[in-house]
Amino acid sequence: MNLTVNVTPISPNPVEEMKFDQFETELRKLINSLSMEKYCNLPDHVIAKYLRNSFENLANTQSTGSEYFRI
Repeated sequence: MNLTVNVTPISPNPVEEMKFDQFETELRKLINSLSMEKYCNLPDHVIAKYLRNSFENLANTQSTGSEYFRI
């Protein structure tokens, strides 16, 4: 039995994808400028990608919850 799960968030439209790309770029710059990568021993682009994916997952969860609870 194969239990592979795709956890890559999918942005609903290209405009939002561009926004998330910009968000990730700005996160990378901020992480680099403050040298935050030294606290977890990971490159700034890896941390920025992780934070972007976390934010996209949160946004997708929020919209799913709103539909479920009819908010």
